[in-house]
Amino acid sequence: MSIHIYRNNIITHEGQSTVDDFITEIQAKFDEINEVENLTVYSGYHGDENGDWFIDFDDQEVADTKKSATNFKKASVFFISKKASTLLSDEDIKSACKKGNVFFTWCDSDTKIK
Repeated sequence: MSIHIYRNNIITHEGQSTVDDFITEIQAKFDEINEVENLTVYSGYHGDENGDWFIDFDDQEVADTKKSATNFKKASVFFISKKASTLLSDEDIKSACKKGNVFFTWCDSDTKIK
């Protein structure tokens, strides 16, 4: 499990984890992530091993994520979910990567981005 930062400030999550474990992983990369201006963060669900949607966050996971996100003053966090029909399409992900300054937080998003 780890967070990867690529050129154009594309940030992904490799591996499977709980939200609590992921928040701990973020702390290890906090300074690097926090330096990115106008960072767009997509969160709200767990990904499967292919980086596709697996399950939406429950209410506690959303609350924990929102609390953690307050530490990133230069970031806008968007909660996406299957329930709300706001999942990103492959084309949406490609467009976000071209633009840069984007953090895909779901499990194995690193696989999806490749």
